[in-house]
Amino acid sequence: MAWVKAGPTSGLAPGRSKTIYAEGREVGVYNVNGEFFAIDNICPHAGGPLADGQIEGEAVYCPYHMWSFNIKTGEATFNESICVQSYPCKVEEEFVLIDI
Repeated sequence: MAWVKAGPTSGLAPGRSKTIYAEGREVGVYNVNGEFFAIDNICPHAGGPLADGQIEGEAVYCPYHMWSFNIKTGEATFNESICVQSYPCKVEEEFVLIDI
């Protein structure tokens, strides 16, 4: 396991997201009601930055063409065979950690 710091929990309010770069990957980090989740940030449809998209509940909508993905699993909400990689998250000492 390669746990990397995504930043302090105080820097990511519920319903918000941000992009981090770790281990050669661009990852979107999300706070859903105080729980933290991470998925690849690049939409497989047209390369849009998912973390810049609109968040509704457990879904994020790509800002380019509105493809939506479950923040917890990385699965497309309209077709489960399409997905982006999801990564385990945990909180230690007020920091969000992601297993890349």
